[in-house]
Amino acid sequence: MTLEHARGDMVAELSGAAAAEDLTTVPGRVRQRRLWSCTEKRALVDLASAAGSSVTEVAQAFGVALVHGSFVNGLAIGRQDRNQLDLSAMPYKHNADRRHHVGKMTFRVTNWRDYEAGLRRRGSLTLWVTPEALAGWRAPRRKTRGGQARYSDLAIETALTLGCVFAMRLRQTEGLLHSLLDLMGLKVPVPDHTTLSRRAQKWEPSARRNPPLPDGPLHVLVDSTGLKVYGAGQWLEQKHGARSRRNWRKLHLAVDAKSGAIIAQRLTDQDTDDPSQVAPLLDQIDGEIDQFTADGAYDGKPTYRSILQHSATANIVIPPRSTAVESRDTGPPGKRDKHIAAIAATVG
Repeated sequence: MTLEHARGDMVAELSGAAAAEDLTTVPGRVRQRRLWSCTEKRALVDLASAAGSSVTEVAQAFGVALVHGSFVNGLAIGRQDRNQLDLSAMPYKHNADRRHHVGKMTFRVTNWRDYEAGLRRRGSLTLWVTPEALAGWRAPRRKTRGGQARYSDLAIETALTLGCVFAMRLRQTEGLLHSLLDLMGLKVPVPDHTTLSRRAQKWEPSARRNPPLPDGPLHVLVDSTGLKVYGAGQWLEQKHGARSRRNWRKLHLAVDAKSGAIIAQRLTDQDTDDPSQVAPLLDQIDGEIDQFTADGAYDGKPTYRSILQHSATANIVIPPRSTAVESRDTGPPGKRDKHIAAIAATVG
């Protein structure tokens, strides 16, 4: 069966004389806006199989060309006709004008030698072991009943971290650590894969452990920050231009002023006020507080009460609000009342 016979059979097989007129009279590479029905597509594939030719050859016999030899959303178009294609028929082109487009880089690299050296350094690997790590490689002797651990948490964490970085299983991690220690000439034992598997079930990363508090009273800084939550609402806004309500979370932090370490944290919704989280933050701090510093958002009697219940001698540094007034409680004035009276006397 030749392509000419296939052409005549397909023209006769299509519905009505109008379809036959389309195939016989319309010149090639002009039919890019004509939709092909499922019957026409099936007939084209069947005729190509019967003729022993490809679909592209059969389509070219009818005077049309396919993009990469296939149908594109029911359209048979030539490569030079892409600019004339109606993009509204392509679902993946919807809302293309509202999508984020990556602009063309305007910065031109002039120091190519340094730039290439920097790219090479990205693939470099440098490992070193400190004397403190070697000293703490073995687990300390336990003084209670039970089996004696051979490797410390530091050794287990080192092996598991290497496995995560290089995406290796436990056996491969064991072999990698063996090779690295041999290359460095270190005579320390390596945890086997069964030990890593058993210890990894109860292992906790050092970043999640509560760091030891410094000696002496603490100077605590407390503040909160907002975290925007990206989800389905932002996707709908980007794709369809729909307005969505922004979702936020508030992260409340207590920081040691001397070391800069985070010693307490709380994550709440956006409607939670700051003073209500002072007590939960202080419950996470075991040490004595020498000074508590925060901004004016924490001003109020509940904040002072929570701080003094935790550390009775704590020095509270919270600027009162512009509308703050002294309390009418009977008895000696509290620290907040003294602050307000001192500010009023200075301004007056």
